[in-house]
Amino acid sequence: MKFVKRFYKYLMASLLAAFGFASCDFPKMYGPPRVEYGTPHAMLKVDIKLEDADSQPIGNAELLLKEGGRVVDEVGLKTDEKGVIEKTYHIWPIKFEDTWLVYYEGENPKYMGVFKDDSIKVQGIQIEKGSGWDRGTYELKATLKLKKKD
Repeated sequence: MKFVKRFYKYLMASLLAAFGFASCDFPKMYGPPRVEYGTPHAMLKVDIKLEDADSQPIGNAELLLKEGGRVVDEVGLKTDEKGVIEKTYHIWPIKFEDTWLVYYEGENPKYMGVFKDDSIKVQGIQIEKGSGWDRGTYELKATLKLKKKD
């Protein structure tokens, strides 16, 4: 009986892999899913600055955009060397009612244990109206100042 269960488990895993089903790491490996025709979507223009308490830029740090507890940008936002994120991309529509920009240590060893995890509430502004499935274009501007850990 144990052999039959194990065989069935491996058979199902093989069939799922053959049909193209992948693990939960899909967004990290391939980026967020594309917005297809017939799906509500919006454009989001992001202009974010990440600085320390002395207004010095924090480069190559990772941020998340969350709304109501869910991550909006599955891949995450990463600052350039000047501590800036300037990016325009398609997203699933969000309401900007409970939207937070969250800093976390991420995978950059340069910042591990240096700054406290922090977040700020952000508000997106609709700069262009959309029609039909297109919900328009939103702009998000924010500056997040991080404090060092004690």
